Amino acid sequence: MGGMIGEQGWRNHGTAVIGEMIGSDNGIGIRGIAPGLQWGYSSIAGTSAANAINSAANALSPGDLILIELHAPGPSFDFESRDDQLGYVAMEFFPAEFVAIQNASLSGIIVCEAAGNGAENFDDPIYSSVFDTTFRNSFAIMCGAGAPPSGTFGTDRSRLGFSNYGERVNLQGAVLTKANLKWVNLGRANLEGATLVRADLSHASLKRANLTNANLERANLTDVGLRLANISGANLRGVRELTQDQLDMACGDEKTVLPSGLTVKPCR
Repeated sequence: MGGMIGEQGWRNHGTAVIGEMIGSDNGIGIRGIAPGLQWGYSSIAGTSAANAINSAANALSPGDLILIELHAPGPSFDFESRDDQLGYVAMEFFPAEFVAIQNASLSGIIVCEAAGNGAENFDDPIYSSVFDTTFRNSFAIMCGAGAPPSGTFGTDRSRLGFSNYGERVNLQGAVLTKANLKWVNLGRANLEGATLVRADLSHASLKRANLTNANLERANLTDVGLRLANISGANLRGVRELTQDQLDMACGDEKTVLPSGLTVKPCR
């Protein structure tokens, strides 16, 4: 939906993000996080970010997901555009975008929002209570930039220096602790080693998902679809509402940790 951004750098960035999300498994190194997803886009070309978010939400259903890959100049540098992006903030800082994100969340859509690359502390007094979820809450999952497991850029999943941070930022790398993932379709998703402690995955689809060595301790697994999911080495200690019928559709190994009385067949 919407027009095309004229600047090549913007288009390259969007293409890279889509590739990370849904890149087809070509057998020689390319595989997106969830290559089986159906996807679309809502452009800000010729309109506001709030309008683009509203358009996306109107085209989606509960359990679908919006990724907001935008940030904008904030108050630390008087809202000026900068090549180094210092001071840039998450889109929900702005009232119209906040309302659009909140409306999408309340309609049952999962909103993942970039924290932004401004190196800002959202707990700083300059932001007053804008990022205090006890004052106002968009219910978006705010995602900061985290270091990869290689250790090349710092400790695995630690904050990268350019990323915004603070209490409002829910994720830094692949940590999904307490994430609201109700009804989300994660079919074929590669969640190897992911942290999903106390995440709400109720009614989600994890069909053919790779959950090898993932930590799902105390997660809500009510009616989660686990058909052909690989939970080898995964920690499911204390999970809620997991049944043997669900596990009979999945596979694991001797290192899979399950609640007492439940079993899983070995993966072949």
